[in-house]
Amino acid sequence: MRLRLALLTLIATLWCGTSAAQTFVSSHSNSTVGTATTVTTTINATHAIVISAYEGVNNTSTLSISDSTGGSNTYTQIGGYVSSGSDRYAMFYSCSLSAQFTSITATWSGGLSATIPVVVFDITGLASSGCADGNGTNPATSTQTGTHTTFSSGNLSTTQSTDILIFGMGSGTSLNGSVSAGSGYTLPSNGCTSNQRNCHTYKIVSATQSSVSTSDSYTSTNASQAGIFAAFSTVASGGKPPGQFARIY
Repeated sequence: MRLRLALLTLIATLWCGTSAAQTFVSSHSNSTVGTATTVTTTINATHAIVISAYEGVNNTSTLSISDSTGGSNTYTQIGGYVSSGSDRYAMFYSCSLSAQFTSITATWSGGLSATIPVVVFDITGLASSGCADGNGTNPATSTQTGTHTTFSSGNLSTTQSTDILIFGMGSGTSLNGSVSAGSGYTLPSNGCTSNQRNCHTYKIVSATQSSVSTSDSYTSTNASQAGIFAAFSTVASGGKPPGQFARIY
């Protein structure tokens, strides 16, 4: 009887382990002055990438993403550009890298010279294609200017029940004091650049979301800020969710 129970427990454990993807998030960041910033880190093939970049001198500049493979990987912009005054913010993603890279670069057009803070999320467990919830058409955006101690996202609704919600926040000046994520959200190690001019926070959910928002807090800043709040799923847009939701390990 005990042997039978042990076998049933083992089978159940193996079934649960294969019916849901496991999601792991690590963050990398860098900030330099010029037209581009490179983040040096090794990220393996099949991993997903979410990368954002900010600049504060040209609100018509466009962003391109490249990496050390020289073109093996492609990156898609989610939503459009968010501008606040002369500032510009954008987010790109790849559901599944075709090849490992050792560095990734965000380059703004127009020959500008600006501080360019870049944050990269390295994620496993997302759908290998169609990972942007709603096919990437539904990110929420927000902007603000002046002196503040918090910055809030726009309202985001999702179509999938197994999403990771990512809030990217860019700022025209360094934030004073440490940044705190909104309730239920996580600011991982290296989730902000060292000058705190770009930060990513995230939350994993197990149900579809309707008009949800979040906010980051800090001591104070007097600057233009721009944000993108987007959702990415463990199943392709329109696909069937797994038996149980993915978890961070």
